[in-house]
Amino acid sequence: MISFLNSQVVTAVSLVLLYAIVLLSLWLRRDSLIDKLVLTPADDVTPSSPKQATISANERAEFISAYLDEPVWRRALEIPPGFDIGKADELSEAEAVSQQLRFQCYRSSAPLLLMDRAVDLLEVFSRVGFLPRWPIFSVHLEYDRQRRSEERLSRWRIVIGYPDRDRLRALLQPFNDWLGLRIAIRAPHSIKLQGQCREPGGGPGQCGGRMRTAGDASEYLVTCEHVLAPGCQSTISPRIPPGATSPPDIAVIRPNACFQTDRQSSPVLPASSEDLLQASARRESVAFASRASIRRGLLRSPAPGYATKDGRFWRVPCVRIEAPGIRWPLKRLLGIGQRFSRAGDSGSWIVLVGRDESIWAGMVVGADDIARESYAIEPDFVARYCRVWIERQTSWSGTMPACEAFV
Repeated sequence: MISFLNSQVVTAVSLVLLYAIVLLSLWLRRDSLIDKLVLTPADDVTPSSPKQATISANERAEFISAYLDEPVWRRALEIPPGFDIGKADELSEAEAVSQQLRFQCYRSSAPLLLMDRAVDLLEVFSRVGFLPRWPIFSVHLEYDRQRRSEERLSRWRIVIGYPDRDRLRALLQPFNDWLGLRIAIRAPHSIKLQGQCREPGGGPGQCGGRMRTAGDASEYLVTCEHVLAPGCQSTISPRIPPGATSPPDIAVIRPNACFQTDRQSSPVLPASSEDLLQASARRESVAFASRASIRRGLLRSPAPGYATKDGRFWRVPCVRIEAPGIRWPLKRLLGIGQRFSRAGDSGSWIVLVGRDESIWAGMVVGADDIARESYAIEPDFVARYCRVWIERQTSWSGTMPACEAFV
């Protein structure tokens, strides 16, 4: 009798434990283990009042208003009080266009405006010698789920990756109100570009989609610039000089034999920066537009750019994507586990999952294999950038070209 009761107890305890494990797995599927079970690092810099975020965002919006309509041929850095960095850098045509489009993408979103402002402050620190130059920085927004009951803008904070936390915190603290949002400082990270070009020097990659112009129905392929060989003659967008971080890693090319263009395609709508901001707060899923890949990921957060392993920081609107599943700390240390994007995925287009319409969510450019995070350039920026060079290099002029993802 006692043996029977003991077996019943063991069975009941086993079922309870199994049920708890299932619930825990479901709970962790959309939120990382580190975020849930490990204390999230405290904020290093905090504004004096939550209202300061709105004030700072309005100041940033006023600053960029002068750069929205036409490209300005100098670098637009918002200088905080007490600094003088001298004459602003002159920009190439492609750099000026990229700067203008970045401001256009961020103009209507207060969290994105303040994230971009923080990058300006870091660059000012570098220019005056307070900090070394890039690429030891990484920056992104983070949605704080523990503050969902607070004012919308207060739910976001800026995460800056830098190796010397105390040093950066001391520099940022006097500008807590100027920054507007809470700041958390963590370890920096960088990505590896995941760049099919048949010319010598080309890298493995994908042509994720194309753009069609109305009227003449011309089509242009879109991929990452680093995928193309130096001698590629099909591109109509500016090439990136060796060692440079601009223009952005986007290539607009005429159809050629390097990429298969007779594949089926489907119309997609580019998501705006604000759309992606809200989608990341909801941790929406994304997938490759191409049916050749069944991998899915979770939108983590927007970022104002990415640092690469070769020591460069690319300032371009993008999003961070995480592979689904439990992010065990040991997996992070060993660099193992599921990844959303892999080598050869550069240039692939991704879409939001579960929407009534096909919403384009970005173009994959690279990944941090240790953190299992991928980066994709925002689609609204890609579409605007492509339109500029299609208009300038051809006789076409009109509305935004139709975007089609290869499926």
